[in-house]
Amino acid sequence: MKEKIKKILKNYSLLLFIIISMLYLETIFHIFCFKKFDFLNLINIYLFTIPISIITYFISSLFNKKANKVLTFIFTILYTLLFVSQFIYFNLFNAIYGPNSIAFVNQVLVVLNEVFATILQNWYVILLMILPLIFLIVFNNKLYFEFNKKKNIIISIIYFIIFYLVSILSININKNTLYCNYNLYYKIKQPVLTSNNLGLTTSFRLEVQRAIFGFKEQAIISSNEKLNIDENKEYNMMDINFDYLNTLTKDNDIMTLNNFFQNRQPTEKNEYTGLFKDKNLIFIVAESLDKSVISKDITPTLYKLSKESIQFNNYYVPLYPGSTGAGEYMTGWGLLASNVAKLDQLSQTIGNNNEFRLNNSLKKLGYKTHAYHDYYGYFYHRDEYFKNDNYDDYSFCDTGLVSSCEEFRGSDLEMIQNSIKNYINDDKFFTYYLTVSGHGSYSYNESSIIRKNYDKVKNLSYSDDIKGLLASNIELDKALEYLVKTLEENNLLDDTVIVITPDHYPYYLKPNQFNELDSEDRTDKFLLHHQNLIIWNNDNSNIATDKYISNIDILPTILNLFGIEYDSRLFIGRDALSNSPSTVILSDQSWINEYGSYDTVEDSFKEKKPVDSNYVESMNQTINTYFSISNMIQEKKYYNFIFENIKV
Repeated sequence: MKEKIKKILKNYSLLLFIIISMLYLETIFHIFCFKKFDFLNLINIYLFTIPISIITYFISSLFNKKANKVLTFIFTILYTLLFVSQFIYFNLFNAIYGPNSIAFVNQVLVVLNEVFATILQNWYVILLMILPLIFLIVFNNKLYFEFNKKKNIIISIIYFIIFYLVSILSININKNTLYCNYNLYYKIKQPVLTSNNLGLTTSFRLEVQRAIFGFKEQAIISSNEKLNIDENKEYNMMDINFDYLNTLTKDNDIMTLNNFFQNRQPTEKNEYTGLFKDKNLIFIVAESLDKSVISKDITPTLYKLSKESIQFNNYYVPLYPGSTGAGEYMTGWGLLASNVAKLDQLSQTIGNNNEFRLNNSLKKLGYKTHAYHDYYGYFYHRDEYFKNDNYDDYSFCDTGLVSSCEEFRGSDLEMIQNSIKNYINDDKFFTYYLTVSGHGSYSYNESSIIRKNYDKVKNLSYSDDIKGLLASNIELDKALEYLVKTLEENNLLDDTVIVITPDHYPYYLKPNQFNELDSEDRTDKFLLHHQNLIIWNNDNSNIATDKYISNIDILPTILNLFGIEYDSRLFIGRDALSNSPSTVILSDQSWINEYGSYDTVEDSFKEKKPVDSNYVESMNQTINTYFSISNMIQEKKYYNFIFENIKV
């Protein structure tokens, strides 16, 4: 009997190794990425991982002993690389990358130093993940690689069918909620949740499958908003005949968009409508600016502007896959970025012209428009993006804007010094800046910007990384000081509005590091993204709001403040100073608003105000709708369709 058991174990040793290795890798990934040991989730993950393991075994047993051994090594190496690379990527961006390897490689090269730092900080996790490969190297001679092919094929097919059917049946048990496993598997593209619920290999397999064969999310367009127009009130809404627009197309997605916007509640005009009418506008997306660096002593100009700004007490800038490109996109378009890792968020907008974007709206009012960035124009295809936006003037470091920008070390001060002459004499101007001095890493040895400003921080009682963060943002503060001074010298300060928002938090640092500077606990999933929005004017009145808003709300807010005619229904973002409700949405579709916060990964709601039993699921449906609508707008070039058929 003992000999028989030994023989069975020997014959199935390869299958056991592959199954145990993959279940082990999924367990380690789940524990160290999602910071929990959820038994029920792990059961689901195991059910979906075993069929993939059996397929791997099947392929690795089709040939002779030598070939089977080589294939086993290849698969083990590939799976190890997948789990290790995804673990690093998740630590950097809180996202799961898809099969688009070019996008992944480009993004990793941007933060190569931080990749190495992540590996060093998490060496023990990496070691745990390569243990199956080490085991295979040491004990491969103990595994059985010669098989009766006909018998093995039949057994593999039977095992695969059994476990595959069990896994599929398991997700059909509960199909009542939006983020149920059934929807994640068949209907929704949400890699983080799919990895958490069904496993990384299943999530990645689905992404590969969808990339090859195509995939259209089965979006259920739903919203808790209902159109309710009061004839005694004024709205930021135009007379758009969506029923007529539906007669001009046979595209179901276009009609879906028409119907969604037709039924959406517009924002009301308010006491702040036109507050900044005819003023100049300087709009700054500040690379990795964090509210914790703003202080009277270290960054006095930022401090002054933030204190005299309209006060947005609950402003958030969530990090999305694509990092800066995604943050810049959300800020400029008032739409949600894709929650799937991609680097072409900006370039995919080319050919989709929204007349209500700032450069278009202000240009029609006689403003000269300018755009500047102190890094290379090819990066994120910004050269094509700015050209498509039809700015009167735009420039990058590689077109002579700054003297040097290697390794993201362009000087924000030098950028403003070299560009301000291009618009200071315009009758009216809109100038867009994307800074770079605040980009990581924050090592003294790796940053010329940090070394330039280090004397001001070297004696502070902070860690080296925090000193580096402060020193890099001193360069931005110097740039703002020069900007304000030059505007004042040219008698333009009273007639100019300055807007400053981060693109995302400085993800080169770990959340707990911000606690050195910040009184809030930045290790909290939501507070990690809590930031300052500066909308400043020299004679600004005292305005404050506690609404939960994010960078998608900036565009409609500015349009209203400048008294520009627009239709507020055509954005996902809302005017932050209106009485319309607003919600901050993270990339994994978690959200926070005045009623509470919902974490999709934890499937937990922290209530702040009493809500009914259907509130969370209703909000989840609405959030999912916003992602679907945002994606469809770009995929279908919807703004082209609508503005070609209405008069603006």
